[in-house]
Amino acid sequence: MWSAQRLAYKAIYEHYYNSGVTLTSIVPLLNESNGALHINISMSMTSLNGFDAVSGLIDISGEMYLEWFDEVVADEYVSSLLNVGDSLDILIEYDKAWTPNLVLVNDIKSVRDIGEESYLLWYELSYPSATEKIAKVSWRPRFLLQASCSPDVTYYPFDRQECDFTFTAWGYRSPFVTLNILTSEWDTSAAQDNGVWKIVRCVNDGNTFMI
Repeated sequence: MWSAQRLAYKAIYEHYYNSGVTLTSIVPLLNESNGALHINISMSMTSLNGFDAVSGLIDISGEMYLEWFDEVVADEYVSSLLNVGDSLDILIEYDKAWTPNLVLVNDIKSVRDIGEESYLLWYELSYPSATEKIAKVSWRPRFLLQASCSPDVTYYPFDRQECDFTFTAWGYRSPFVTLNILTSEWDTSAAQDNGVWKIVRCVNDGNTFMI
């Protein structure tokens, strides 16, 4: 197993750092005429850290789950690494392969990427049949989001606030990358209680995540 993982890691690394040329910014699509690369997303919240009605800021901590298929790695390397019917899982560093340049549009501070080097990519390589080669990638970056949120204090002190978190794949045109929602609800099962605010409902609406 270790030997197979070593070979797979080397193949993926050498593909994205081809003779010193970095390819990590190129969307791993075999043929763009077949449609965009679909990135599936779901959200989990671990804590609602605060809501500042004066400055219009909401602060939350959580985790984002993303998955997509690396079409180039599947087409070029799976058949040389696996036999038909086999599968192999391997971890790859965030900066050693392609990842979506995902940003929170309404960040209160600045436009910045979601994720960093400490959150590894999980490649699931499989070779179900002679005509089917798969390289599924999943990624679970944690985040601390501080987003703008216009307060509605009509019923203060019994007010109820709705805040949007709008994400985009920064720099990519829609023919190349599309964001899809895996589930309409945020996972709040691990969320810690907040002494001031109560989480009523978290939903995903298109590419906007609302609390």
